[in-house]
Amino acid sequence: MTIFIRERDPKKELWDGPLTGIESAPSLLGADEARNITRFSSHLKSLCASAPSVYIDIPTRDSGRRRTLLSRLTGPLTQITDEAVDSLPLSKVKPLSRELRKLRRTKSEAETRLMRKAASISGSAHAKVNRH
Repeated sequence: MTIFIRERDPKKELWDGPLTGIESAPSLLGADEARNITRFSSHLKSLCASAPSVYIDIPTRDSGRRRTLLSRLTGPLTQITDEAVDSLPLSKVKPLSRELRKLRRTKSEAETRLMRKAASISGSAHAKVNRH
């Protein structure tokens, strides 16, 4: 896995808190490599050249002004990701939402246990509130 992150900025980190640097990101985040986010567009273009399809979170006509998952993840870096997405051949672009819906239908045993535990905790909390 390749992760794209911003360069560290000591002045900005004073206000926003520490960032994971490109050098330490692979070991801290379990990635194979880390690259500067400014290289995302060119990297995506090179990968897409040989890919038959590119699944991406693209807004649909009926989504109105809702932000896409990609824009939520990239925040102020949306311009960089928008440039990369805009450069993709339309014939290769496929909506990611359909594939995500398929994946969300299937839950592993661990996910099911966690959901049951969360429901139990929530139910207990609601029961305590209702007693008072």
